[in-house]
Amino acid sequence: MVARKPEHKTKRLRRSPDDAKALLIQAAKEELLASGGSFELARVCQRAGVSPGLPHHYFGSKSGLLTAVVRDYIERLEAAISDMAVAEGSSWADRERERVECYVEFIVNDPLSPYVLGSLAATPEVLAVASESLDRVIAEGTRNFRRGQQGGAVRTDLPPDVLSAAVHGAVRQVTLQALRGDGSIDRSSLVGVIWALVENWLTD
Repeated sequence: MVARKPEHKTKRLRRSPDDAKALLIQAAKEELLASGGSFELARVCQRAGVSPGLPHHYFGSKSGLLTAVVRDYIERLEAAISDMAVAEGSSWADRERERVECYVEFIVNDPLSPYVLGSLAATPEVLAVASESLDRVIAEGTRNFRRGQQGGAVRTDLPPDVLSAAVHGAVRQVTLQALRGDGSIDRSSLVGVIWALVENWLTD
């Protein structure tokens, strides 16, 4: 009688929901970069090493996964320019120049920037997340400019919310325009140009 070999069952790797979502988001980012701004769920699943149904389980659809990718990008951008990311103890103007530096560094360094802020900017997924972010950023900027006005560092003839919207829009557009160039961005010069414009607006 031939002895039966013991059966070895392959254990399926169990991931927490947060880990599974993070894995899919990272794979979708990589596919966006590899394909020049788009992705297919099948390729994302293949890259992540997961079953084809997992993106639908956690995000509902391809659109839901793209929204998650964009939200992750926006959250990281907001964190990069938050008060916690800017040095304490300096003057209001010095802190705001540093915030501009943080913004430029993030936009230039993150390879998703040309897609989230450029070619994909008009898609419903990006527009929805960007609109929510814009409201938060302008609200925070309004509080910040109000403090600057109270401290005498910012002109008082314009409402702080108008200043916040104008400065945020200008900084974003100048940075994006530089990003569309040949890739050889002198970040120090770019920050200098942006800050000269901002400082001129805020002190006239």
